[in-house]
Amino acid sequence: MKTRPGFDAVERTIVRRVITFSLADPARYRVTRGTLGVNSWDTNVGNSECESSEDGYFHPTFAEDRSAAPVPTESGPLVDPYDRSKSPDDLPHECGTVSRS
Repeated sequence: MKTRPGFDAVERTIVRRVITFSLADPARYRVTRGTLGVNSWDTNVGNSECESSEDGYFHPTFAEDRSAAPVPTESGPLVDPYDRSKSPDDLPHECGTVSRS
């Protein structure tokens, strides 16, 4: 996504989701055969505004916007959003800064 006309910066919002499904046995449970059930899910989002408007969209931040008016809520640790050595549940949940996008 580009920031605006005249700027050539490109930024990404990185979303990592881990979803665990189950397939219940219709002989033991009252379920529809062949449907999946969601057991758990976890999400980690990098490079999206911390104070989202809850409109269902991600709002990426751009380097020139951050340097012009730093967001005071970006106080958490620096995180590499592409590092898959940790589960999303083990990553910090406070608003921080991504090391790359």
